[in-house]
Amino acid sequence: MSEIPVFVTLGSVLNMKKIRSIYIILLSIILLNIFGMTVSAESEELSLIAHSDFESANFENWSTLGGQSEIRINSEKAASGNYYLSATERQKSWSGPCLDITDIVNPNSNITVSAFASGDTEVMISMKYVDSNGTENYKTFAQEICSSDDWTKLEGEFHISDNMVELILYFQTPDGLDDFSIDDVRIYSDVSNIVSERSNENGEYFFDFENGTEGWIPVGEMSLLNTNKFSYTGTHSLQASDRTIYWNCPSVRINAKNGVCYNYSAYVMFNSNDSNDMRRFALKLNYVYNGSNVYSEITSKNLHQGSWSKLSGEFILPDSASDVHLSVQTNLISENGNVDSSDDLISFYVDNVSVKDCSGYKKQKKIATTIIFVVSAILTAVASFIIHILIKRSRASRAIIRSASFDAMTGAYNRNAYEEELKQLEANPEKCRNIFVTTCDVNGLKNINDNYGHENGDKAIKRCASLLLKTIGRRGKVFRTGGDEFICITNEDLTNELITEMTIESGKYKGYPFSAAFGTACHDDELDGKTPDIKAIIARSDKEMYKNKKSGN
Repeated sequence: MSEIPVFVTLGSVLNMKKIRSIYIILLSIILLNIFGMTVSAESEELSLIAHSDFESANFENWSTLGGQSEIRINSEKAASGNYYLSATERQKSWSGPCLDITDIVNPNSNITVSAFASGDTEVMISMKYVDSNGTENYKTFAQEICSSDDWTKLEGEFHISDNMVELILYFQTPDGLDDFSIDDVRIYSDVSNIVSERSNENGEYFFDFENGTEGWIPVGEMSLLNTNKFSYTGTHSLQASDRTIYWNCPSVRINAKNGVCYNYSAYVMFNSNDSNDMRRFALKLNYVYNGSNVYSEITSKNLHQGSWSKLSGEFILPDSASDVHLSVQTNLISENGNVDSSDDLISFYVDNVSVKDCSGYKKQKKIATTIIFVVSAILTAVASFIIHILIKRSRASRAIIRSASFDAMTGAYNRNAYEEELKQLEANPEKCRNIFVTTCDVNGLKNINDNYGHENGDKAIKRCASLLLKTIGRRGKVFRTGGDEFICITNEDLTNELITEMTIESGKYKGYPFSAAFGTACHDDELDGKTPDIKAIIARSDKEMYKNKKSGN
């Protein structure tokens, strides 16, 4: 904004005309700036495409840049919620928490990254990107001096150009190796109304999400990620999470022809511990018709938790419809229009979305129906085949639900199962009188990773898990609660057996040094009081484990 110095002194002689001119100029400048700011604000329509608040108590796809530091999930004092991510044991100033965002951003777009940082150092948000020539580039676009006593907000913008083929977002310090923490990392994009290029000349589409989000965008404040956690076919699907209102959903712009009948279909799955077994999902179209936004439901259906289900329906766009978007949504449970439960905001997965011209398909369907009625034997065979497929899918869905409780890498129960076990023990404290809690940690994992390679580090973790599972067997449960951290809940004290087995196993050299520390605790009336407290027992077992680690036994 231009500054116009106006000096008023007792000796100034200005006539009324000049005074009015000055006021008009000043008023014009103020109005122009206000108008300019309003236009700027309106033009910045940002969509939240990723959000990491670490409330799942895991790394949420974050790692360390170059492996020259370690990251941990902490819960002492988060910027929001209960958990945050800390970078420790840093060997390089540029090594800190990093996230691969290649598949969640779009070429020729601008992203805004905001985060909160804590630590007695200066923290920077930077981007490592590889261009189409294979050249690595680095750019810092936000930095602030932080304090360990409070959380400081960092925010900056970065432009994604067409020639960027890999992008890694990371946090670092300008110099020094001070520890620092981050929380509530949000990534926004200014790309909206993306027209997918995955259509043919008839306006037909197929999205299997094997190549990123494939033009799909989040509606409202939520996260939309390409994930390999679940898939109907192939290896990837689209995950909709961190929803803040019931109409948050994944959406894609399509060029379906007006007046043509299309069949729309999508496979959907939800798998939430907080959700009812059944939820209603819908395929919907949003388009502009006669100058107004129209929302039309193609089809809706009640889906069961834990298995992929198909939504399918037909729709004909009116002749003057334009700006068409297809979306997969959950229906609001409450009849009064209010979000009454977490079920309204559940996360879900989408795969194999298709849009097909069905005008010719209807004629073929009539012929096929006639043949089916004539040939009864074919009907019987088809019915038998469908029953076989349903049984097979039912078994597969049970296997998916079961696998959700286990750690794929080690075969032990995962963090979700551990949290569920804690809830049960906290709700029934008397059960804690008859259990033993053993905490286990692989010794020198960082040394193995640094000097013998991360592959051997993973082998050490698997080796420890295998020993725990073999020794404990059916006498308890083994949970993997972190990278190399395990907690065992058993019905008897198995510490001596575990130490004996570990002594034998550590004597077998398999290309890297291997040992682990153990600590066991149980309820103690003098220490815990009359009412058992599972968290107090775990804390004492953890303390015993560190004593064992320091003693070197």
